[in-house]
Amino acid sequence: MQVSNELIFTIDKQEVYRYLGIPKQLFQSSVNPEMDSLFERGVEMARDLIVPVAIWDRFDISYLQKSVLKFDKYSFNTCIFYRRFHHASQVILSVVSIGGRLEEHVTQCFNNNEYPLAVMLDAIGSASVEDLAGGVEEMIRNKASEEGLFTSNRLSPGFADWDIREQEIIFKALDPSVIGVRLNPSFTMIPRKSISLAILIDAQPFKPRDNTCNECDKAGCKYRKD
Repeated sequence: MQVSNELIFTIDKQEVYRYLGIPKQLFQSSVNPEMDSLFERGVEMARDLIVPVAIWDRFDISYLQKSVLKFDKYSFNTCIFYRRFHHASQVILSVVSIGGRLEEHVTQCFNNNEYPLAVMLDAIGSASVEDLAGGVEEMIRNKASEEGLFTSNRLSPGFADWDIREQEIIFKALDPSVIGVRLNPSFTMIPRKSISLAILIDAQPFKPRDNTCNECDKAGCKYRKD
């Protein structure tokens, strides 16, 4: 298991605006001096409030078929891994976070009726943790490449048919409490600006398969492809 708080992230203006509800195609026309000033103020504050940290570990996969992936003493119940990465031999689990200080400041801004700044800071936090997760994904990909291995893209509980409740399995396998992240009763993470992820590894490159739903007998799956 590895823990790092020496992680690099960027605050991408266009991504922040996307979290504010401004799509990419409207970005240029939506920028104005007042919003720009608020963004710059938010970035300056966020750099003192964000404390990036990550924990990750690597596990051998003992079973991967249809809707089950087993590793160590745990198992995930989702068809997404087999459907996309059926020959994977290992899985890396990770939790990344920007800490809770920015979130606390957002709450303080709302309490002080500084609504525009609060919303801007919240969007900056969302964009930052997403960039941080992307950076961890790239780091894992580079390390695997040095070993002559290939990686999948990252996936997180709550995506497709992967039940959000299986966040609990990731937390049991990693114990992210050592980096200050915990689960609440609804299986969402605290601090909220945190992301859990899984990346699969194998000696063969991952290629999209044809309709593997034909091999699966999971009844009533809304993600099934006929």
